[in-house]
Amino acid sequence: MRMTKKVLIPSVALAFIVGTAFVAAGRSGSDTAAVSQTRQFVRWDLPQFQANYVVMGGEDVSTDAATGDTATLTGSGQAEPFEHEAAGGGTFVHRHADGSIAASGIYRVTGFVRWTPLFGGTLEGTGLVDTIGNGTGAIPDESEEHSGVLVMRVQFVVLKDGEPTGSVNGRLRINCHLPGTTVFVPEGIVVRIPSFDLVFRPTSGNTLFHTLR
Repeated sequence: MRMTKKVLIPSVALAFIVGTAFVAAGRSGSDTAAVSQTRQFVRWDLPQFQANYVVMGGEDVSTDAATGDTATLTGSGQAEPFEHEAAGGGTFVHRHADGSIAASGIYRVTGFVRWTPLFGGTLEGTGLVDTIGNGTGAIPDESEEHSGVLVMRVQFVVLKDGEPTGSVNGRLRINCHLPGTTVFVPEGIVVRIPSFDLVFRPTSGNTLFHTLR
């Protein structure tokens, strides 16, 4: 049954929750690669491309198929899988299908859920230069770019005239599929608003992980 359209900002509280739409990819077998104990930090970014350079500051868009609503996020941060910690944040805009803004503001990471590294992904051979971490084309090139799936708890805060008007907790899933990755995941972000049965799936934009010592 098709959902009726719901307004996400009630008069008393923000109702924008972002979260995972499905369980992360499997962790066993040759399709995944464990991060070694010497590489405990995973940096995440929603990047953009300028010429052949990968830089910070991109936007990722996801769409709810039932309503046509979209969620646009920017952001960056890091996770420590072995410590079960995560941090970071960015901005968000939730638009209805007609383009009107339902909610906008900032979000921050409040907790770590899971990190699933995926085997085989690299920027090598793409002609792209990594300006975010020491990945392909960087100086030094330490092959830090990585494919994977990261799920985090987040808090979204609606801003109006620069002031917070409400907040709500949710989850954010980031999928990164670099060339050569042996397990397919759809590049982009997956968002969910459980209270309204809204599931935003990747539409456009890019993601990038770096495994750091």
